[in-house]
Amino acid sequence: MAVYAVDIHGEVAQEDIFRIARLMNRAFDAGKVRMLLRFRPYEGQTAGSLFDHDALKAEFRSLSHVEKYAVVGLPGYLASFIGLMNHMIPVDAATFDADEEEKAWAFVRATPLANRASTPNGGSSADF
Repeated sequence: MAVYAVDIHGEVAQEDIFRIARLMNRAFDAGKVRMLLRFRPYEGQTAGSLFDHDALKAEFRSLSHVEKYAVVGLPGYLASFIGLMNHMIPVDAATFDADEEEKAWAFVRATPLANRASTPNGGSSADF
């Protein structure tokens, strides 16, 4: 099973959401996946970035195509929200503090690769 890891530095820009959504929709076409998101640090996202058609499609499809979802380095209030949602959605989701990254990789049953791609705007980068 494929594992997709996304590294987010700072603010998530609309371009980043579009890029990740397109990638994940293609991945979902092939079947189930595991995901790991690393926030280094998370500084929010641009307004309206979640209302793109591809982003909404990926969010909806993730409910049936993501087996495990690990999130590293979110602020406490957002980590708590993911913990709450874990009881309401059919995805095995877990959050980890920044110093628990190894545990997050173990949770999705993978090991990290070297950086392969980054966004041109410098707002965030994605490791695929």
